[in-house]
Amino acid sequence: VGPLLVASFVYNFNNFNLIYLFIEGGPPIANSATRAGHTDILISYVYNFAFASGRAKEYGLGSAITIVIFIIVAVITLFQFRYTRMWEEVGEGV
Repeated sequence: VGPLLVASFVYNFNNFNLIYLFIEGGPPIANSATRAGHTDILISYVYNFAFASGRAKEYGLGSAITIVIFIIVAVITLFQFRYTRMWEEVGEGV
């Protein structure tokens, strides 16, 4: 159950293709200072910052957000592994 939860979380967390191919994260949020659209997820938001923005490309901010995403996923994964006791060694009863 533990690995399945982690895999489904990571898949849904990074479901970039579906968002970008259909509507590219739009429609934009009205009267907002951010570039995020109504259907953006974190990974499509990072892509807009780093590659697809009409303004200057912000590779540094895109990579910083990516590092934050990695830390969030790593913490949730570590918590899940600890909760399900995946790292406990099983001794042989010989």
